[in-house]
Amino acid sequence: MTYKIIKELDNDENSVVELIEDTGGKRFVRRIMRGKVDVYLTLHKLLHRFLPKIEAAEFDGENTVIVEEYIENIGDLSCLDGECEIINAFCELCEVLNFIHGQGIIHRDIKPSNVLVANDGHIRLIDFDAARRYKEESSNDTRYLGTKGYAAPEQFGFAQTDFTADIYALGVTMKTVMGSLAQSRKYRDTIRKCTEFDPVNRYQSASAVRRSLRFGKVRTAVGIAVTVVLLTGTAVLILALNGFGDTDENISVDTTTALTAVTEVVSEGVYEFVSPSEENKTEAAANGHIRDTDLEGRWITVEELDDFGQEAIEQWIDEESDTFLYDDTLDLQYMDFYYGGTYYAYYLFHSETNNWNYGEIKYNTSYDVENTLSYYIYRIDGEDCLFLEKKDDNGCYVLKKDVREYVSPQDSSRIADVIYDIPETDEYGNVKYHSSLTEEYEFVNDPDLIGKWVGVDYIDAYDVTWIYDKNMDTADLWYKKIDFRDDGSCTYYLGEDMEQADHRWTYGLVILEEGTDIKSYMIYNINGEEYLYIEDRVSNPSALNGYEIGYYIFKRG
Repeated sequence: MTYKIIKELDNDENSVVELIEDTGGKRFVRRIMRGKVDVYLTLHKLLHRFLPKIEAAEFDGENTVIVEEYIENIGDLSCLDGECEIINAFCELCEVLNFIHGQGIIHRDIKPSNVLVANDGHIRLIDFDAARRYKEESSNDTRYLGTKGYAAPEQFGFAQTDFTADIYALGVTMKTVMGSLAQSRKYRDTIRKCTEFDPVNRYQSASAVRRSLRFGKVRTAVGIAVTVVLLTGTAVLILALNGFGDTDENISVDTTTALTAVTEVVSEGVYEFVSPSEENKTEAAANGHIRDTDLEGRWITVEELDDFGQEAIEQWIDEESDTFLYDDTLDLQYMDFYYGGTYYAYYLFHSETNNWNYGEIKYNTSYDVENTLSYYIYRIDGEDCLFLEKKDDNGCYVLKKDVREYVSPQDSSRIADVIYDIPETDEYGNVKYHSSLTEEYEFVNDPDLIGKWVGVDYIDAYDVTWIYDKNMDTADLWYKKIDFRDDGSCTYYLGEDMEQADHRWTYGLVILEEGTDIKSYMIYNINGEEYLYIEDRVSNPSALNGYEIGYYIFKRG
């Protein structure tokens, strides 16, 4: 393909980086690097949603030349503002680090400027010029690369770098980007463990860092421990402030004053108003869609209230919020809010899609009349709750944020590389509902899937409350265990006799019956534990599309 050079982005003794454009006007980044750079040749075969796609890569005997996707962006990690945005970005960075580490690649130059925030709101990890493949037999690196202040000590000759070198740089990057937030109890232990001098004492995987950021340090003011100690007739209150402020010291004060302060803290700490702010609502009304990152994601309906409005909600939180449970009998079951300003609402007997803007959710009562609903988000005992105004009613729905953290597979385009189709009928003339391979495929690894999984339940696709009640029923499960290996093979253990059946898998797909039955899978992190969902389709002529979807659920075992 012919390209036009738009401008030179970088030039040093080892490489030239150019912004180029093809004949159709699409822009790319071209890197011309001295020698054979194996890492980029490997990356050319991989796809991940948080990596730039490499369109072409070749070694001409003298230089390695790659052409990669040009990322339209709003800046690097240092442009982020607000705790929610920052933590989400670092969780995404952990995800992509876990992916490349699973391919044996160490980045070796993690820093804010090498993590772009694309226009879609998600990160992209760039610049693998310092990266290397991990070799177990090496005692130290052949070249000492990285950025001073971010590179791990072993990158300067102490030992061979392994994946924990990226964990070290990740910790320094978090400390830099978070600013004063890095000193809070919520995150400082995570950063400290990332940046231990000895690699053995650091987190041993990026997934472990992600779990720590998401689940490791949840504290509320309700956790304050109050101890009254009587010393020589004088009451002294010792407050062990677990998660309150940034001090590790005990505080001794007058009993009456202290108890009053504790009462106020506990009262304020049980819940806090999160969103929407009046300032942002005004801006959204004037300038169009503004993201509300606190609203984005999946919400599960848990209760229905007769009143709506901040005063009514706060009164309900004070009096009754400890009694509400997950309820799958309510009309509205769950809602998905997407960052681009659209949403999907699933009801018992129908579904809806429409648009949302900061502070308001749109819906139609007819084709020519558009109405809006208001919402409030509160954090109650550390959990986010959405109070959504009901249509044509004074009440509201209460929804809780889905506790599932999606793990894998992240790159749907990688799944599409496996060529398959849906036959019209099987050998008996019945409609076939599973895909089958039409040709050989290239195995693509998924480190998150590898290992042993134990069957725990079977649910239908619309059971959104299972993640909370987890009434696991293993007695009648046909699939008891699965062992996924890194060579693309897997073994199923079936029925009471644990009969073994050998099958295959690749990124995003489990391949059964010698390629005639393909099932997709999803991995979720639910409150710190990983669960594997494997799709199952069951013929039902009366159902929409002619089949029903269920999931076999496995737990990491």
